Amino acid sequence: MSERRQQPGGVKFALLHHGACRQGRFHWRIDVRGQCRAELAEAEPGQHPRSIGVVLDGDFDAAPPATAQLEALQHLLLALKLRYPAIEVGAHRQVRGDAEATCPGRRFPLAALAAWAHTELLQQRDAAQQRSVEAQYAKPGPGIMARPADSSPPHRAPPAAARNNPGTNGVKVAGQPQGRGRGKAEGAPLQPSETVVESIAKPGE
Repeated sequence: MSERRQQPGGVKFALLHHGACRQGRFHWRIDVRGQCRAELAEAEPGQHPRSIGVVLDGDFDAAPPATAQLEALQHLLLALKLRYPAIEVGAHRQVRGDAEATCPGRRFPLAALAAWAHTELLQQRDAAQQRSVEAQYAKPGPGIMARPADSSPPHRAPPAAARNNPGTNGVKVAGQPQGRGRGKAEGAPLQPSETVVESIAKPGE
């Protein structure tokens, strides 16, 4: 194994760049259609130590990023947060020694994205982790056979009290427990933050 590989526990930042950045070694690239592709293994060091570099195609000093790019960025940041719980979102221009850089661009909605990362991103992470736990408990344990969805319980004669009440047909009626709503079906795409998406019309911080 290369000595230069960064360890998962050592990743601290997801650093954002735009296409006008003259440096390289990005781990992920998001094009103007919102397509996200890997350019460098996350275990390999990128442009800055202990960071995952994410570049969005475009010059965001001149124009804001496309809505599709921001949506894809939010999906990617959620995946990174699940892999690296301590990771924080930052900008290339915030790195010490790169004070002259404007990356990821003056018109990138950095303030809105940072606010999303401290609120909705954490909520989405917690929801994803909860779904994962529930999925594990939903699986039948060893030696337990799951009943087919179309099977029905064996017929039993109703108790005497129920036979005297033909309106119930001997069946006990109970209300279903009201669990917390999940909001989205498993595997459904996450909805991007409206604050982040709407802010692309305004200059970034």
